[in-house]
Amino acid sequence: SKVLKYVLEDGSWIAVRPSGTEPKIKIYYSVKGADKAAAEKKLEEKDALELCYKAINEGACGVDMGRNVFQSDSPVAMIQAVRAVVHEKYTPEQAFQLFNDLKHN
Repeated sequence: SKVLKYVLEDGSWIAVRPSGTEPKIKIYYSVKGADKAAAEKKLEEKDALELCYKAINEGACGVDMGRNVFQSDSPVAMIQAVRAVVHEKYTPEQAFQLFNDLKHN
């Protein structure tokens, strides 16, 4: 298939290809950590929401937050906060407040 794959010095990589069924580009990546603990580390919720906000503001159509949702203290609240950033234009501060409100209810 038509795939561009770039491998970095540390073994991390990014691949880009067209979707076979939709008019969009698919992006895949793998990032290496210095050790297992570093590779498995998630961002703090506020930092993850800031990263999400930045990606959307710079033109991303969506985000993949993976472990930052599933390893959160409250995955349901976190995914709702991410959704608010992506679909409802919340700022990181508004989304973090939503996360905390949902987490405590």
